[in-house]
Amino acid sequence: MFGITFMKKLKLALLASAVFMAASAQAHWQGNFLLGVSAGGAWHSGDDNIGIIITTPVNTSAFTVTNDNDNNHFIWGLLAGYQMRNDNWLAGLEVNVDWRGHDDDINFVLQNNVTVTSPAFGTFSRDRDAVVGITARFGYYVLPCLTPYIRLGADYSERDINFNAFMPDVGVTVSSFDDQDDDRWGFVGGLGIEYFTPMIPCLSLRAEWDYHSRKHNDNDFSIIASDSNVLFTVNGDGNRHEQTAIVSLVYNFPI
Repeated sequence: MFGITFMKKLKLALLASAVFMAASAQAHWQGNFLLGVSAGGAWHSGDDNIGIIITTPVNTSAFTVTNDNDNNHFIWGLLAGYQMRNDNWLAGLEVNVDWRGHDDDINFVLQNNVTVTSPAFGTFSRDRDAVVGITARFGYYVLPCLTPYIRLGADYSERDINFNAFMPDVGVTVSSFDDQDDDRWGFVGGLGIEYFTPMIPCLSLRAEWDYHSRKHNDNDFSIIASDSNVLFTVNGDGNRHEQTAIVSLVYNFPI
């Protein structure tokens, strides 16, 4: 009987200790919401391979157009999140929406060959829509107003696809629009540093570099030329990587 009573008291004591420790740990963490704006640049590296098959009633011919996809462009965005602080440590979760002035226009000329006697001229283009990211941020206060941090998470983007071709010798024109096959999730990882302005403690400035991976961009569709029986089958694939360098102005709501 004594043993049972003792075990009950021990369990109650352990439970009370656990509750106390949890409450103490929670008391050390302080959180706040934040809003911000960002601007910077993005750099792409990789290549595109556009496969085009032209099928007529009498023959079929296949072409490949290769494009070096190294370019850069301006980006700007909005961000919102919530962060917690415990002594010198920082942990937060953020959502961002970025707009990129980014589009690819790949112009091609398919010359005469044995099976296709009329050359084809055209453009394969992709326009980037907004990019939405969900990321976690972990930092450590090395100085009262200076915090290095890392960022880990994922982002999602869509791109609109347009394909146009013209075979003037035979009067064949094709045009296609597709926005379903190039939606991509990708990994995001980066490093940054945040500076809290002494004059306005609620405001902070960030400088950050991020790596984005949406490597496989496959687009497959077939188009029948208007007023003819010529079929264009198009496949666009690429292996691309994106890097961004941004600065942000963030308002940290008071705790």
